[in-house]
Amino acid sequence: MFTYDVRSVPLLSKKVQSNTNRLVLGALLTSIAVIFQSLGALGGIGYAFSMLSTMPIFLAAMVSARIGMLSYLVSILLLLLLQPSELFVFPFTTGILGLSMGLSLRICKKTFLVPIISALSLGLGIFILIELLHFPILGPEVASVFKFPTLALLVAGSLLYSWMWTKLSLRILKHVVHAVVTEKVTETDSSR
Repeated sequence: MFTYDVRSVPLLSKKVQSNTNRLVLGALLTSIAVIFQSLGALGGIGYAFSMLSTMPIFLAAMVSARIGMLSYLVSILLLLLLQPSELFVFPFTTGILGLSMGLSLRICKKTFLVPIISALSLGLGIFILIELLHFPILGPEVASVFKFPTLALLVAGSLLYSWMWTKLSLRILKHVVHAVVTEKVTETDSSR
């Protein structure tokens, strides 16, 4: 399918970033995730922007596992204060998808596992929302995921959605890494 060697990403190297820079970048990505997720309360086009909150959490997890988890948790706390209506959606869907993609890409040597792991976490999050919290994330018609057609659609939809986000995230990560490397080379050349 596709492979990506995470160890070759200079963005993840301790030589490229100090802990302070990582923390500041994590805070910035957290803020962006909260802004995107908060736009979901507007409805309509806001839902499209809400889906974009996956990307900042993914990038934070690619900076470091600790920064990714902190960004995820702080985003939840900020949504609790700023937009409580989005509090059910973010931790169990867009947020967990970004975190699981980033962490699984850091851990797995082969990226074909990343969409599978991400789909499992997304499907589990949707399952928790519907079955345990009785939150109608898939609409009022879907009261339970234990029916076979609903479960099959949930699994297939989670896999497809995770696969698309993984492909998009790897492309964006490639561009981010290229920009960071180009900037570091420019800084090194100008300091000589």
